[in-house]
Amino acid sequence: MRGAVTATGGDVRDRLAALVRLESRQPPIVSVYLDTAWRDEHQRDRTRIFLAGELRAARARGVADPTDLAWVEERGAALVDQREVPDADGVALFACQAVGLREVLPVRVQLEPRFVVAPRAYVRPLAALVDGFPPSLVVFVDGQRARFVPPLARGDIVVLLTDGIIEAHAPPGRDLFGSDRLRAAIAGAAAGGAQAVRDAVVAAVDGWLAGRPQHDDMSLIVAERT
Repeated sequence: MRGAVTATGGDVRDRLAALVRLESRQPPIVSVYLDTAWRDEHQRDRTRIFLAGELRAARARGVADPTDLAWVEERGAALVDQREVPDADGVALFACQAVGLREVLPVRVQLEPRFVVAPRAYVRPLAALVDGFPPSLVVFVDGQRARFVPPLARGDIVVLLTDGIIEAHAPPGRDLFGSDRLRAAIAGAAAGGAQAVRDAVVAAVDGWLAGRPQHDDMSLIVAERT
């Protein structure tokens, strides 16, 4: 299970099927998700800092195989420096030398940073991408790249937003609003139509921020095919 090719939907399904069959408790499998679609050096530095901090914590715990962590560190540095798969918007890394696992999965969508050490590969974010989340489709627009929307059926909803919503900062002690909370807000309101989705996202972001001022624009457009 080696390679670093931009994965298509079918390719991801095949790789996920292979990954979920693997199990290793001593040592466990290291699963890392990195967002590699940066608008500026600040965003790139956040990815670098995230990876360095998680690797330091994993080494301190002494649970993961040091060779697996070294491989993740090497691959992560190459991704941050854009020496590998520079066109990918997100990359998942899976490592466990005990089962011969060294997997690099670049995808064409942004991924929320994750670092998981467990007996099984953490594939939930990739599985969500493969399965999609109808009847809604989120389109991320950052001023440089946009996700093209396929033909829509009646009742389908399209959500367009700037990354200021996903990266909204909450009061100290909390992390960013993030794509998982965004997806949950959309999924919970999709049955009510575009207005309900809009209201749910706004309420979720406002509740997360708790009045904290933001320094990035937050724009949201929700449309429904009738």
